[in-house]
Amino acid sequence: MFSGGDFEMGRAIGESTAKAETPKSDPFGPKDVTATLFSHFEIDPQLQKIDFAGRPRYFVESDAKVIL
Repeated sequence: MFSGGDFEMGRAIGESTAKAETPKSDPFGPKDVTATLFSHFEIDPQLQKIDFAGRPRYFVESDAKVIL
């Protein structure tokens, strides 16, 4: 659930089966929520941190999509 800012109030995203067991079309997950938050707060999606092994790690995965 998103609230505040410029998010449209009362908006439902996506579809589920009749019993709401699984997504009917275009499912999204945590990586898409992260991409949406980064987009909303205008944070560069290419932002990265260096892990303990010295490798760069992106906060937003390359295949994540903005859902709002």
